[in-house]
Amino acid sequence: MNLTCEELYRILSEGEDYKNQFKLNFESIDKLSREIVAFLNADGGIIYIGITNAGEIEGLTQEQIDKLNQWISNASKNNIYPSVALKTQTLNCEGKNILIIYVPRGENKPYAVKNKEVWIKSGSDKRLATVEDIARLLQESGRLRAEENKTRVKIDEDTFDKNYFSLWYSNYYFSEFDFKNEDIIKLFNNWKLAKGEFFTLAGLLLFGKSPEQTYPQFIVKAVYWQDIDNFIDKDEISGSLITQFKKSMDFFSRNLKRIQRDNVNAPSIWEIPQETLKEAISNAIIHRDYFIQSPIYIEIWKDRVEIKSPGKLPNTLTIESIKAGIHNERNPIILSFLEKDKDFRYSGMGKGIPRILKICKENNINVEFINDEYSLQFTVKFERKKI
Repeated sequence: MNLTCEELYRILSEGEDYKNQFKLNFESIDKLSREIVAFLNADGGIIYIGITNAGEIEGLTQEQIDKLNQWISNASKNNIYPSVALKTQTLNCEGKNILIIYVPRGENKPYAVKNKEVWIKSGSDKRLATVEDIARLLQESGRLRAEENKTRVKIDEDTFDKNYFSLWYSNYYFSEFDFKNEDIIKLFNNWKLAKGEFFTLAGLLLFGKSPEQTYPQFIVKAVYWQDIDNFIDKDEISGSLITQFKKSMDFFSRNLKRIQRDNVNAPSIWEIPQETLKEAISNAIIHRDYFIQSPIYIEIWKDRVEIKSPGKLPNTLTIESIKAGIHNERNPIILSFLEKDKDFRYSGMGKGIPRILKICKENNINVEFINDEYSLQFTVKFERKKI
């Protein structure tokens, strides 16, 4: 990719953003490295050197360009860890030279300056990463998963939902689990639902009695708004993940309208097809980012329904790719158990989003997917029609 002056003018007119950074020059190789690392830890971007913060072209001398190119080469090999290959371009516009650095999306996150400073993007600026940020970056690279973290909850009769586990086990394996002769702790360790005698996060959320007592943020908050200041119905949905799924669907059931079909003898249907809401809420529960300490939000308004899940799309996924059926499993352990529950009805294999699109198109309902990289939130928005 090489920019033209016309393309540069358009970018300058739009100003700095999450993907484009303007710099007059750099005072040191460390400051240059920080900007590069912040883009590597995001989704990549472009650094334009020789331009003011206001987007005015000041230009660089050939001596400055030579020095910067040397810094870029040294930084990519020796100052940034893991090392990275960078592409640069010198562009002359209005008789002034600027240097452009194309920073790819990092595949081995987190990246650090001198193996100790982890910088991340914050809007058009950057900041040092927190411990939570670093955990999220490790998760994106597949080197760490929140669901495998050991909790402080010991598996015993007070914390383990034996009844639900027995039902789940018998429905999937067509046999009863023998608690007298089988070691549930050993089994859970093999399944990555436990570490020693303690639940992992996946184990607690799937088969714990009251996971919200330890993780009060991993719930669903549902509100039916009358207006911005008043609500018609409200619920804080806690419990295991399957309980959250069922109660979320109950919230939709009691608050969404029914449409009577032309055949008066046929049962009424939901104003927003039930199957699309099942897909959307199951996606939120399975694919949410459990490193983010925030609940899932369901909001019903007069003109729309929104399901908001913590975390942007993982890894290289985009809105376009998920519409095409491409998927990436952020929480494969949770997914592997919930998809075996006959009540969960999760289609999996990347078919959920295309299925939502298909059903909404058949029912003439507008649906929108929003991947907010700045707020780290993924939203599914369904249009409500006047009935």
